[in-house]
Amino acid sequence: PYQTQQCVSSYLYRNKAALIEELTKKYESAMCTLSERKRRRSRTPMERRIYHIDPDLDTTQLAQRNDAHQQREHASQLSAERYWVNTIDEALQSYVDGDVLELSEGRHVMSGSYPICGTLTVRGVAKSNWKTLIENECQSAHFIWCIGKDSRINLENVLIRQCGSHAGIVRLSLRAQFTAKNVIFHCNGLEGFYLEHESKLWLDHCVVLNSVGAAVHINTGCKCLL
Repeated sequence: PYQTQQCVSSYLYRNKAALIEELTKKYESAMCTLSERKRRRSRTPMERRIYHIDPDLDTTQLAQRNDAHQQREHASQLSAERYWVNTIDEALQSYVDGDVLELSEGRHVMSGSYPICGTLTVRGVAKSNWKTLIENECQSAHFIWCIGKDSRINLENVLIRQCGSHAGIVRLSLRAQFTAKNVIFHCNGLEGFYLEHESKLWLDHCVVLNSVGAAVHINTGCKCLL
């Protein structure tokens, strides 16, 4: 039995080391992508962008709003560039460190295909959190996954409902930091928060509903403030 226990411990250690190495490579690749996006964007006067996400706008309306804002940019010096898109995924494909995602009232769907690195703020325009709903697709590998010590995610005034991922409604890896204020996390009979690798979680005026087992899983070295 002692030898068996040693073998199991060695196997788990190797698996953990391999997982950390894989996550580190994924994080470094994502940060290089963000740096390249920021380098291309720095050619314009404004490096910070506010995404206005509204699923109800059609292609023509999006083009009109973006064109009108670009004309105002040339006429005045604004502190941030504003950009209209239909989905959160569109914003996650082009955001850089420090960007803001503002969500209109209604239902927003995420594919769960884009782990988040760097600093990102996601907030609902409405003050009532139940008016802005974020869901993931049923076949997604994960929902909200933040990776890396430079990742700081701020979430405000939304309702998040878990639909398909079994990796947790929020997963934090490699010292990532996640803060939420006035947010409802509806786990929908699936797992809640999962913290690993000395990550940090701060929930302020939040509610976690219908999770399987513990609402927050905290591994060694992680910190959680409720």
